[in-house]
Amino acid sequence: MCRMLVKIILCAVNLIFAIIGLGLIGVGIAFFYYMDQIPKEISVIINLDYVPYEAIAVGIFVFLIASSGFFGAIAEQTCPLITYSVFMGFFAATKMAIIILLVIKLPDFTNEVKAEVNNTFVEPAHNMTFHVIEILLQCCGTTGPDSYENDYNLVPVSCCKDPQEQTELFCSKEDAFEKGCTTMIAEYFNTYVTYFGYGLIGMMVWELLSTSSSIYILTTARSKFFS
Repeated sequence: MCRMLVKIILCAVNLIFAIIGLGLIGVGIAFFYYMDQIPKEISVIINLDYVPYEAIAVGIFVFLIASSGFFGAIAEQTCPLITYSVFMGFFAATKMAIIILLVIKLPDFTNEVKAEVNNTFVEPAHNMTFHVIEILLQCCGTTGPDSYENDYNLVPVSCCKDPQEQTELFCSKEDAFEKGCTTMIAEYFNTYVTYFGYGLIGMMVWELLSTSSSIYILTTARSKFFS
């Protein structure tokens, strides 16, 4: 009963992934036909030339691996199950390495993000970019309103809590956002990296379970055959 349940779950999940792989192939093919209809503004910001090829390549890869697990579990064939197990084990090991790297290097990555934000604030050519960040994240300067040093106790309008009500390009520091953008961006970065890590852990657990399930089906099939 347990063996049959493992087979059904493995087949069902890999059937879903095989369909997803076919869907990615379809998306890649559709890109070829509708590439001319994509607005030029998007094409300038994001290079879409290789997207169809990447979608098709990933779709074929996902479909082949999922098919190995699906047909291997149904027919209990050695070659497809071993192929599936090797790839799932490799994916799990890769994600484990990435998770360890994130845990070790997260403080360094955060410091690099902070340094980049500080450079953007100091560099005159990036002033407009930094002001956009202030508006989007509702922050002011790098460490707060005091980042703007002047004799008039003023900050740019992008720092103001109610910019619509401002008739000038500046407002007082008392009316500005209290948090600095360096802190805000670092917090966002840490949050999203943490969620990304949780996602990797979930995928790794599934891949380890898939590997264990395929090996279980393979070994029980052999023992059943030799008995």
